[in-house]
Amino acid sequence: MEHIIKVEVLENLPKTRPLIAMDANWEFILLKPVPRANEIWYTSSDGNIVTPYQTSSLPEIDTNTYSNGKGIIKFKTDVTNIGNYAFENCTRLTSIEIPDSVTSIGNQTFRDCSGLTSVMIPNGVTSIEIGAFYGCNSLTSITIPDSVTSIGNRAFYSCKGLTSVTIPNSVTSIGQNTFLNCSLTSVTINSNAIVSATYTDKSNMKHIFG
Repeated sequence: MEHIIKVEVLENLPKTRPLIAMDANWEFILLKPVPRANEIWYTSSDGNIVTPYQTSSLPEIDTNTYSNGKGIIKFKTDVTNIGNYAFENCTRLTSIEIPDSVTSIGNQTFRDCSGLTSVMIPNGVTSIEIGAFYGCNSLTSITIPDSVTSIGNRAFYSCKGLTSVTIPNSVTSIGQNTFLNCSLTSVTINSNAIVSATYTDKSNMKHIFG
């Protein structure tokens, strides 16, 4: 007997609703919705709209709404870079989901976003620049995707709640004081990243972790 799967496109469903699919073993699985290339999703501590601090570092905003527990910033063109200072000091920002179209996170993009507890770094990102998450005190863990090759100076400096970090094999450069003043108890790191660190004593990790 031939298996037939009926596929329907349902319009106007809340984006926070889980999607159901069937895997190769004919078992139902949940697929987590992801932002479109021209959207950034976020949550805020008070359930209200968060406005980017520096809009010139992003494409022009079409709409910014908050409903069903999620804020959605929709841009007029696809987002390929979260530019310098884009969300600096947005203290009400608690989580953010960035589309896969983004390839770099700029200098001090989320600096002093003290309420930020979680961030989804998409698989397309290759570089996290200087001070990108500087002072994000509420971040507790970070897993960096395999696409990332470089992490800039002080990228996670003074993330005092950060207790664990996983750095993939793709990373070959980690900047000065990247994780200084954090509370790390668990670090998974590729030795090639240590070797490529830009210091005279390349075997000494204190330049990275303090």
